[in-house]
Amino acid sequence: MEEIVRFDALRADWFANGNFMARAIQRQLTSDRPLARFVGFPRHWLPLFVWAGAAWSESVEPSSFVPLVSGRGEAELLEDIDRARANGNLRLLVEIVASAEVVLCETLQRIDASTGLNAFSSPDEDIRLTCWHSYSRPEIRALDTLLREYRQQHDDVLFIPCSRSRPYTISQSHRRFLAIARAAGLAPDRMDIIVITSIGPIPQSLWSHDIVRRYDTGVRDIYRLLVQLRALLRDTRYQQAWDLMTFVPYSDLLSIVQREGLLPDVKRIENTRRRNIPAYRAPSSSVRP
Repeated sequence: MEEIVRFDALRADWFANGNFMARAIQRQLTSDRPLARFVGFPRHWLPLFVWAGAAWSESVEPSSFVPLVSGRGEAELLEDIDRARANGNLRLLVEIVASAEVVLCETLQRIDASTGLNAFSSPDEDIRLTCWHSYSRPEIRALDTLLREYRQQHDDVLFIPCSRSRPYTISQSHRRFLAIARAAGLAPDRMDIIVITSIGPIPQSLWSHDIVRRYDTGVRDIYRLLVQLRALLRDTRYQQAWDLMTFVPYSDLLSIVQREGLLPDVKRIENTRRRNIPAYRAPSSSVRP
């Protein structure tokens, strides 16, 4: 029998931390039929309900403004949800709405933390990483397991930037970086090559991985990359390490793991243009306080 979960009957403390809703949605994700009907919930929950295959009725206007949702009727919002699903981007819509509402935000995080690899990812959908929630996707987090299993193949390692073209073997940018390395007297064919990307440090053995080929991003989590880099290099014993990074914070990460003893002295090849995180400068002195 279908359980009825009424929004106006929920205890505020149960609902506020996201745990109650996360458990309810997690149960739904294990079933091919609706286990509960969510009645009277604010309309910003609808993308998550559709994504999880949950049933609902009598949705209401959110009590505070939620972009893309407030001021719109249920039928109009469902049209957007259907379009997102048809284009393989329903998860992206869930993330966008969750970024604007704290309980939904917490709920999605808890759901992701208990979900396995590729649970909701379609082979045809592009993986757009546009906010903090994007990096908690199960298929993105699953890369961490593969990085921990990495084993070095050569004595030396070369770190190069990511590129828009995938797989990286067909990238003109990567051919240019490897040419720069050869001009500096290196032999890339006899080195391990690791691409530093926003989803993690990607060794050559993973360049054709499905997630690596499909992701696109406009946001980076530098500390997450540091944790991944430590895991990747934990069991390596490189004799030489070379840095071809064009993004200064990525070079900083290599310096950190070098100081921690995970890499030998990292040598910089300077024949590349460098860029940094945008610097926000104080107004000039001519501007009145």
